[in-house]
Amino acid sequence: MPTKGALTQIRDRISYRFFQDQFDALKNDFKRHQKTYKGFRVYGIDGDIYSIVRNKKTLKEKFYGLPVPGHPSIKEKKETHFLRMYVVTAVDVFSGIPVDLL
Repeated sequence: MPTKGALTQIRDRISYRFFQDQFDALKNDFKRHQKTYKGFRVYGIDGDIYSIVRNKKTLKEKFYGLPVPGHPSIKEKKETHFLRMYVVTAVDVFSGIPVDLL
């Protein structure tokens, strides 16, 4: 039986580029079937902010994040950080399929 951390451990060994190549191949195949409006592809853009848990890996890479505005520990000169990841997604309006991520 796999442990709770098994997926995370395997994910650390696989390059994100493998998934990026697969995603790009799917996008190129989808363009042939994508519906248009008056010859134009129609996209919706949306963004999200995700919290990133501070861990040994982020500290090793010297990624500390940004101080949380108004947090009491900033006034006390203590180190308090809130790690964030900003993601923007472009989605094909007619199918709801994501076509790009930033």
